[in-house]
Amino acid sequence: MNLTLQQPAWLWLLPLVVAWLVFLERRTRRGSAWASLVDARLLPHLLVEPAATRRRALPLTLAGLATCSAVLALAGPVLVWQGHPVYLIPALLLVAALPAAAAFRRGWLG
Repeated sequence: MNLTLQQPAWLWLLPLVVAWLVFLERRTRRGSAWASLVDARLLPHLLVEPAATRRRALPLTLAGLATCSAVLALAGPVLVWQGHPVYLIPALLLVAALPAAAAFRRGWLG
């Protein structure tokens, strides 16, 4: 059993997905736009929602997992079953041929 991809060219999108996730992570880490405009000592006294400036990793992680799984699904993974070679033992062939030989001797086969 081998796992093969029908269209592996879709995997070239994975670096683009990673770059997109890094961009989103940096954008959310930066915080609000006030952080670059207001002095650091005054930032705690601003009337800005703390939830809006807090970094949320779960939605970003879920978006990354969903996007990567979609790219892998587009690549078309397929399980290929390869048959194993059958090695016939001559003694087993003889045992399998005995009923046919007996039937031929009795006249049932011809």
